[in-house]
Amino acid sequence: MRIAIMHATALAPDPALLTEPERAVLATLHNPRRRDEWIRGRVALHRLLGPDVSVLADATGAPRIWGRCPLSQPTPLSGTKDLALVPVEVALADSFVSLAHDGEWFAVAVADRAVGIDLCLRVHGARVAKILAWLGVCGSPIDPVAAWAALEAVLKLRRLGIEELRGRTLELRANDQPIGRQPAQAHMESIVAVGIGEPVTVQLRGDVEYVIGWAEEASDNPITARFHSDLCGVLADVVQGSERCARANDAAARDWTMVYA
Repeated sequence: MRIAIMHATALAPDPALLTEPERAVLATLHNPRRRDEWIRGRVALHRLLGPDVSVLADATGAPRIWGRCPLSQPTPLSGTKDLALVPVEVALADSFVSLAHDGEWFAVAVADRAVGIDLCLRVHGARVAKILAWLGVCGSPIDPVAAWAALEAVLKLRRLGIEELRGRTLELRANDQPIGRQPAQAHMESIVAVGIGEPVTVQLRGDVEYVIGWAEEASDNPITARFHSDLCGVLADVVQGSERCARANDAAARDWTMVYA
């Protein structure tokens, strides 16, 4: 999995940076603020995926990675044997994405299985504490901003809305086990969320301005395993190139943070 956290100043809301299918979706959005947020989210994902794939909703409304690959037989999408817009997992791997933003910060995740990510600004601490109390969330004493980021990440992972949590027994348990293989990740923590389907571990990373939480479903799918290394290799090349560009000046480096999970 690859995760990026970026400031809005590093993400130009320029439709020219989108693919043609993405611009077609953009044309249906008319609120200026919503348009800018939508563009910036896609631009952030293109930082990880490159410029030639699209991030579009699938039949369930979940964002997925789409690209172009040759088809050997007619399909309902094309009706011909020519190139057609198809889910990129047909050609490369099972590829899932999740997006989040709060204020001027954007977080995106790309994984080979279902994934959910959320970012919550610390200034919302008092407000989310009241919501958590209203939902009856119990468990370990946890910073409300971290708890909210974890809860939202699980909701995105499980494709649920906040209104569906009322009446459930929700518990967030602090996980004391260290997370991450790199020294820079030593400050990361995790929370186990119970009561929203199978228990799931949400990994967390904190900053002075925000907390991000992310979770992914476990998978024993042999097709996923076969293609995972290829996908990660492609993403690693893109990420390394972006990081080299980011280090070229202090402003860009501040606005571009990678988390490896």
